[in-house]
Amino acid sequence: MNMKNGLNFNYIWGIFMVVFYLVMFVLFVFTPTFEHFNQTIRLILGVMFLILGVARIISLWQRR
Repeated sequence: MNMKNGLNFNYIWGIFMVVFYLVMFVLFVFTPTFEHFNQTIRLILGVMFLILGVARIISLWQRR
């Protein structure tokens, strides 16, 4: 299912997941959206989403 320009479903899905992880990072760390969670838990979850996003970016970069 590869297209001429190298974009396929897995690549698009990977980009979507990077955006999702980074948006979740911003929501947990910088906005009051999840303020009902303890601040430490919010920071830990936010950093975990940041690490997942960076790992996904590195994975996509290596496969391109």
